[in-house]
Amino acid sequence: MLWARIDEYGRAAEFITFDPSNAFHPDTIWVQVPDLYREWVDTEYIQAEGGSLAPPSLDHLKQQAKARVAARRFMAETGGLTLPDGTGLRTDRESQAMIGNAVALAQLEPDAPVAFKAASGWVTLTGAQMQAVGRAVGAHVRACFAREQAIGALIDAADTVDEVLATYDAEKDEGWPA
Repeated sequence: MLWARIDEYGRAAEFITFDPSNAFHPDTIWVQVPDLYREWVDTEYIQAEGGSLAPPSLDHLKQQAKARVAARRFMAETGGLTLPDGTGLRTDRESQAMIGNAVALAQLEPDAPVAFKAASGWVTLTGAQMQAVGRAVGAHVRACFAREQAIGALIDAADTVDEVLATYDAEKDEGWPA
């Protein structure tokens, strides 16, 4: 169980994992965090009517969900990819920049061989192959952002807390580029 101490403004001020009954001054208000919000609760959550804890608004919960989707996108975006020939590519932000630079140089010097250190080891590529690598990484990144945008739109369209949470749960791990 998770408990939240409610401050003088009606917001969750701190959290504990044990029953606070008889452990604190009797004027200190503690409320149990509903299981529904256990993974979501933060210090913006408020004591709602009936004494329960809830997000301060539906928009707040939507922003929380979209922030988690953005973090999931970042994981997919920077987690690397494998080309059809088995070559593993790093897609962290630094690698994306280096690949972009190598592609730009390959366009200027298309006949020069490109020594490229893939996640799976060294390869020597032609200018055309380096451009194909750049397209693959670019397509991967674009697909990750498109997935985040699509899930964000679904979250924005939700009209209730239950719909936001159900949408997030159903979509968070589905359809991301490998």
